[in-house]
Amino acid sequence: MGRRIAIAGIRGSFSEGAALAHLGATPSELRYAVTPSRAIMMVATRYATHGIVPLQNSLGGMVRDTVQTLARYECQVETMLPVRVEQSLLVRLGVTIDEITAVVSHPQALAQCQGYLDRALPTVVRQRYADTALAARDLAQGKLPPTTAVLAPARAAVIYGLTVVAEAIQDSATNTTTFLLIRPPVRKVTAPRSATIAVWPR
Repeated sequence: MGRRIAIAGIRGSFSEGAALAHLGATPSELRYAVTPSRAIMMVATRYATHGIVPLQNSLGGMVRDTVQTLARYECQVETMLPVRVEQSLLVRLGVTIDEITAVVSHPQALAQCQGYLDRALPTVVRQRYADTALAARDLAQGKLPPTTAVLAPARAAVIYGLTVVAEAIQDSATNTTTFLLIRPPVRKVTAPRSATIAVWPR
């Protein structure tokens, strides 16, 4: 059937970028799970042949959802994929940075850009979201207030028709997220049971 790769994100997410860059994946092979927990469950139940989930970030630390879900579901870690992460601030067309009333993104992205947000947007509300690219898509579709900004990959702006008002705003130029490439657990082979039949003469 070919590969079915569950990723913790949607189109335009960092997880998708890792799959495209490191695995040479095609869009038809990707299964957008949105969250690490769902991606892991898809792999553990063999709905997906592989999964890519974030494990830790050099600024934001461990990704709790990944760690907690891996403790509950059996998966095999195939390799680790370090990915350099650059965060951008995206808005709807025509919105200026002075008009931003809220910044929405995944908790890891908010943590990675804390210094920038403290300096540039100190009074703006910060709101957590399930995925960086999902926040970008929902902003573009009008599901978030028009003066909202999102932290997401710059390519998400191209995909969803948003404007980049600030690029590479993470607090470290070497900001790196380590992703796990996982696969279903190896099936345990159980030896066939044997039985002895005794036949007694009549």
